[in-house]
Amino acid sequence: QQATSQPLALGGMSGDSPAWSPTGEHLAYYGFTAGRPSGLFVVSIANGGEPRLITQKGFDNGSPAWTPDGRSLIYRSEGDLWIVSANPDATSHRLLEKASHPAVSPDGRLLAYASDRSGRWEVYLTTLPVPGRIWAVSTDGGQYPRWNPRGGELFFASGQRVEDDSNGYRDLSVVKVASGSQPSVNAPEKLFDAYALGFRSNSQGFRGYDIAPDGQRILLQTTGREGTPTITAIQNLSAWMARQH
Repeated sequence: QQATSQPLALGGMSGDSPAWSPTGEHLAYYGFTAGRPSGLFVVSIANGGEPRLITQKGFDNGSPAWTPDGRSLIYRSEGDLWIVSANPDATSHRLLEKASHPAVSPDGRLLAYASDRSGRWEVYLTTLPVPGRIWAVSTDGGQYPRWNPRGGELFFASGQRVEDDSNGYRDLSVVKVASGSQPSVNAPEKLFDAYALGFRSNSQGFRGYDIAPDGQRILLQTTGREGTPTITAIQNLSAWMARQH
């Protein structure tokens, strides 16, 4: 059965890089239109209403990330990660330099992100609300981290970029992360060759995949026949991963 969709009213502006709030009642996105301020907006899905401008800082590619309490957003600007309250006209504060693609753990204690400070894009972890110690996650290239909504696992696009395809990472990998006062990070495990399924990370920096709320499915944006964008679902992750050992 083919899904149906309809555009979300954004007050006459264009929008991209959407991110759901933890409750699903609000949507954050980057909005822009001629003759009006552009920036990070939040719109209520549950109650409707006009989009609220949160901040007008210049934005780099990649979706913003909500904190689990729904009070703050982390986004990329000028090559760094910033945090801002989800209230209008709030002041942004720089969190990390030379970082991208933020993803906050379900308990709000860890921030996953990508950085090329080593000369190659890799995935890292640090603490929240104040960044402190840094843990390396990927070991052979990585970007686009995404938490299992149930916690304990961090997914990311991994491996070297595919030759002659700057948008193609070869694999999708996962690491086990035990949170706490001293988080522990296991060695990454390759899940599957995502490139062979048609997965392409977007040239503008969008991760192109997501984890379902039950933690049992990965949804991939893939390239179907004749280059048509499609959504591919990988089902029953826990059972599939158990068979790999």
